[in-house]
Parts: sequence; structure tokens; C-alpha cells
Amino acid sequence: MVKICHLSTVHQRVDVRIVHKECKSLAQAGYDTHLIIADGLADELWNGITIHGLPMHSARLIRMLLSPLQILFKAIRVDARVYHFHDAELIFCALVLRCMGKSVIYDVHDNLPLQIMGKHYIHISLRQIMAAGVRTLESLFSPMMTAIVTADRNKEARFKHYHRLVRTVHNYPILEELELIDSSKRQPKTICYVGGITKIRGIMQLLDAIVDLDVKLILAGAFEPKALESEARAHPGWIKVDYRGFQDRQGIAGVLSESSVGMVTLLPNENYLDSLPIKMFEYMSAAMPVIASDFEQWRQIVDRYDCGICVDPLHPGLIASAIKELLEDPLRAQQMGLRGREGIVTDLNWSTQAEILKALYKEILS
Repeated sequence: MVKICHLSTVHQRVDVRIVHKECKSLAQAGYDTHLIIADGLADELWNGITIHGLPMHSARLIRMLLSPLQILFKAIRVDARVYHFHDAELIFCALVLRCMGKSVIYDVHDNLPLQIMGKHYIHISLRQIMAAGVRTLESLFSPMMTAIVTADRNKEARFKHYHRLVRTVHNYPILEELELIDSSKRQPKTICYVGGITKIRGIMQLLDAIVDLDVKLILAGAFEPKALESEARAHPGWIKVDYRGFQDRQGIAGVLSESSVGMVTLLPNENYLDSLPIKMFEYMSAAMPVIASDFEQWRQIVDRYDCGICVDPLHPGLIASAIKELLEDPLRAQQMGLRGREGIVTDLNWSTQAEILKALYKEILS
């Protein structure tokens, strides 16, 4: 049995893309699958995946300096044939493994240089310098990897300038999770937002939009920074909010079961313009219409399946009008939701992407 190993210093062991999709699919395909993750939790065996927990360092600088070394030493002991890493800060670790003759895959979840430009904890005077540094790092060292995996076509196009073997593995929903959705629990006049809660993801505009609406907003996710939670709770729209905090996959299924409309009105940050939101696909998989930011890539999906409404996320009045439009016409909303779900079942699901990933592993190992 071929031993493979995924590596991460930033993500959690419940990460959907890394663990529930990629690692689980590879384990089911017969690989001896390992995950080394710096999350401070104990080792465990989960769904055929051997998970090695390493210490978690809360200070970012210490984490960026120390965690890659700890992961490297552990990775050498695991002695896999293929290493698949998910964070740019592990590039030097990956280079050492390449020098040892190992196959190494760099999995690009986000456009990191663009993402850095929106990081609230990085001083604005440093963002351009750090973004340029990461862009240079990726351009110099990506050609030394065995292969590159990206989460969408825009990132694939960028990395094809650096490497000949680049594959897009979209972050589409897992079909089996549809079974967790119980539409009999669906509540009228209920909308939801699931995911990280930040200003750049439009939480304040969403609260502005619901102030004068007869609606309940189920909010599931963690605030970043924590101070934002206090600001949100002080907003007059908070009285309409049912805040559930961070939820596991079962909890998210519960939220999607109860809601009538899914919200994904992220603000026009360059990183979001360059990517496709997994939450939009999860709302579609739950057979609910979406209200999404009017970005070109996002509109193409919404228009293709006629599964929702796109709005300018900077204007709460337009968001409010879209919410009211769908809640006041439940038959239209239901039809949109069913068309979205059909799109997931036929095209936009993880099983199609798992085949791409497994084919890449076969190509590398051959």
C-alpha cells in the first residue's frame, strides 16, 4: 500500500477540503493516508486516515518559524512517497522533502498574495511588501514541486506560468452530505450565513439589510477578530440574529435544513473576485436559493442554474430587496433551490473532483 501524507500548519483537522474531501477520498482509494497537522490535539485514526497532531503555537511569528520545522521532522519519520502540503509557509519544508527524492504536491486553496492585502492584523504599510514576497516565493519554488493543485481555474492559469503539471480540484460539496439535510425542518422567513464572520465578508452590511425586515438570520461561524462580535451584537439588526457559533458538519447540516435562503454577500476583495465560494455550493446542495455578491464568476454560476439573485454587496438596501423578494415568493424560491440542487447533483459535486485528484496521484506515482 502506497503511503501518502498531507501537511498543514494553519488548518484544523476538521477542514472540509483537506480532511473530509481529499484525505478521505484518497484513503478510500486504497492509499495509506496520513495527515500531519499543527492543531495541538492528540493523534488519532479517523476514517482510515492516520492523523498526527503537533503542538499549536498561538503567536503567528512563532508558528511560522517553528511549526514547519516540527512538521518536517515528523514528515521524515512518516516516510511517505507523496507529500501534499496546504500552506505556503511549508514551502521550505517541501523543498527538503524534494531533495530527499519525495514527490511533493502544493495545494493552493487561495490567492495568497491577494488574501494578504485584506488581512486586518497586518499593518497596511506592510501588506504590499509581504504580498510581493509571497508572490516571488511561489514563482521561484513552485517549479521545484512535483505538481500543483489549485481550487479554481483562475489560480490554475496563474500557476501554469510556473509549472507544467497543474490540476484544478474544485471545492464542490460532498453528495453524501445531502442526506443530512432535512427539508421538513425548513422555516419560512429564515435566512442563513455559514462560515468565517469578518467585515470583509459583509457581516455589517448584512445586519444593516435585515434591520427593517421580518426575518431571522441564523449565523454560524467564528468572528475574526473577536472584537467584531461585540460590534455586531451592538448593531440594531442583531435582534434578528440566531447566533450558533462555530459548527461541525452535522451542525451546519442542521442550519441548512432550517433556512430558506443562503447568504454569501462577501465584499469585493480581490481574493474573493478570484475564487468560487464553497458556501454558495453548499446552499445549492441544500436546495435553497442563494443571494450572492455580483461578481463575474459567481454570477455565471447563479445565472447558469437560475438558482438565486446577485446583488451589490456594498448596498444593504439591495440585499434587503433581494431577501424580501425571495421570502415573499416562496414558490419561486423553492424552484430556484431545486434547480441549484440539480446543478450540484449533476455537475458541481466532489465525486467529480475526487477522480481528478486520484488521477493526478496515479500520474505522479507512475
